[in-house]
Amino acid sequence: MDLKENENQNINQNINQNQNINQNQNINQNENQNQNQNENINQNQNENNNQNNNQNNENNNQNENQNENQNQNQNQNQNQNENNNQNENQNENQNQNQNQNQNQNENNNQNNNQNENINQNENENENENENENENENENENINENENQNNNKNNNQNENQNINQNNNQNNNQNNNENQAIDLNQVFEPNDPRIKEDLLRVIHQYLQNEGFTSTALTLQDEALAQTADQIKTRNHFKKIRKAILDGNWSETETLCAKLTTATTRKSLFYEVYKQQFLELIDAQEFQKAYSLLNKSIKPLEGITQKKGEFSELCYLLTCSSVQESEMFRNWDRHLSRKTILKNFRSIFETQERSTQPPTEVTPNRLIVLLQQAITYQIEHSTYKPLALPKITTLLEDFNSFVLPNTLNTIFRGHRDAVKCIEFIENGHHNAQIVTGGGDNTIRLWTLDSPESQKILLGHSSRIWDLSLYNHLIASASGDETVKIWNPALDSRPCVSTLQVHKNSVYAVEFTSDGNRLASGGYDKKINLFDVLTGSVLNTLHEHTGLVSTLAFSSAGNLVISGSKDKSIKFWDVRSGICVATYSTHLGEVTSVSLSSDETKILTGSKDNANRIWDIRLAKPIMRLKGHQNTSKNFVKCNFGPNQRVVIGGSEDGFVHIWDVESGNILQRLGSRGAGVIYDAKYSSSFGILVSCGDDSNAKSWSFSPSQDILDNLK
Repeated sequence: MDLKENENQNINQNINQNQNINQNQNINQNENQNQNQNENINQNQNENNNQNNNQNNENNNQNENQNENQNQNQNQNQNQNENNNQNENQNENQNQNQNQNQNQNENNNQNNNQNENINQNENENENENENENENENENENINENENQNNNKNNNQNENQNINQNNNQNNNQNNNENQAIDLNQVFEPNDPRIKEDLLRVIHQYLQNEGFTSTALTLQDEALAQTADQIKTRNHFKKIRKAILDGNWSETETLCAKLTTATTRKSLFYEVYKQQFLELIDAQEFQKAYSLLNKSIKPLEGITQKKGEFSELCYLLTCSSVQESEMFRNWDRHLSRKTILKNFRSIFETQERSTQPPTEVTPNRLIVLLQQAITYQIEHSTYKPLALPKITTLLEDFNSFVLPNTLNTIFRGHRDAVKCIEFIENGHHNAQIVTGGGDNTIRLWTLDSPESQKILLGHSSRIWDLSLYNHLIASASGDETVKIWNPALDSRPCVSTLQVHKNSVYAVEFTSDGNRLASGGYDKKINLFDVLTGSVLNTLHEHTGLVSTLAFSSAGNLVISGSKDKSIKFWDVRSGICVATYSTHLGEVTSVSLSSDETKILTGSKDNANRIWDIRLAKPIMRLKGHQNTSKNFVKCNFGPNQRVVIGGSEDGFVHIWDVESGNILQRLGSRGAGVIYDAKYSSSFGILVSCGDDSNAKSWSFSPSQDILDNLK
């Protein structure tokens, strides 16, 4: 009877505590509501104060920082005085939309005085004429004209304040978006996410007719599911044993758990619960034995300070509630608490009790469409026309044709032959240039002065290639140098001297382990970057090698030559596997598309060509630029291979549309000298170019300038 009374008392205590918590929550909610009401009252008071201030300052408007809302309130008060508070609904609409007032001003002469005050900042001359024709109160007209003169001087300041506020809000929103931790929103290693992903892929394979592949996926997934079901059933038994108080069965089942940390923690909680129930049942001898045999070895598991001492103290007590730490202890609630504390290992069992959610039709396609929509909405430049997505291998980047010169990077003392972006994840991108003054210079996009100069070559720099923090340079001094700009004392970490004359081309593999170089001696050398040793030498060109490009896997290298040919080489065997010879002039540049189905070549026949590798023939010829003399003029694919960006001897950077072959934009000016190279960064929306004028330049989009200005 004493035990039951104690249990009833404990239950009543818990009920009372829950009621108190609910009461406290209600009180807090009421307090929050009162706070909100107080805030609303304060806001209303502030609005009334603003209206009073506007009335006092009608004829003396000298505050340059007066905001747009105060002007509207002032105009509203004047309109109310002139029309004796007639048509209140119309005044509210006037505050919400000034454009409506303009239309009413033109079409309704009766309400002229009302619209006149609201629109005096946007159309002063029209309001003044209407005041002369329609105004019935001369004193008010004088005040209104004075306000117009004051407002005329303040319009620009007000617009600037509004724009500054908008920019601040945009910056705050961007910072908030950047602060989102995606790992907290979406955990790809969550077993439930993995299971859903497999089901979505299985649905897509079935819809596309890949039946055998879908069955294979299903069989492998079911094999894993069988193990999961076995584990879930095991946890289900543990759960039932704990709730029933079957401690011997619980101990046997917990001993089979594979994770040692989880097993010990669960054992400690189970033994503690069993101990408290023995104390509650007045079985002190069994409780003492359990404490020494099972709980004492696990004493370090608990994170509650003094808990073990409290358990020892309970051996001298007549009930569990005599301990301050366990005053609110209840037998059945405490068992549920164990399951709650170890929810992570029981959640799979809880999930298994629910039937699987049906996969909605075309779920994978819907998810991809949502991802693309998000990328478009959050792109640097939101496109005016919906773009056509042709690949899922790259994130969407809105490409807006650059039309404005940003920065001129001055420092080289001779022509700048090559330029590359250093995109290392920093907020501000860097560029690196190589020039005819034998130097390599590093720049940041926000400064016209070079941040670092790399010295060591004794002749002009013809080409650059980047891998992470390393820079490889090809020079007319017969060497290839590898640089680490982060090293202040000796940034040149390696010098490779194998060629017998000028080196015109250099290229890293995508993993940075190998390097290829080509030069005047008609040879292509493959190097091991770590050791500097020559791995292979390729020599079938009959003219100098001017340009190189690696496939993403690094097993294929493509070369362009003065002999007007393009060759494809197997890196491992050194065999030339294909040759294109359609060009009428020397090949000056080669680049590979991201999907590796096309190559872009430039040559000294005034044409850049796009080739389909599968067809082994050109599919597009891009014209309109000049490339005929001894210069190495280069061209490159733009973002998502939708445009081609290239230099020219006419002083312009040319941008072509890949689908039509038309020139979309020209950047530069005639007489500026040869433009040798141009590159575009999708991450920063910036195009950079270099040329014969010893300068590098950056270009971006400005909405205030017409895209077609440079085509005229």
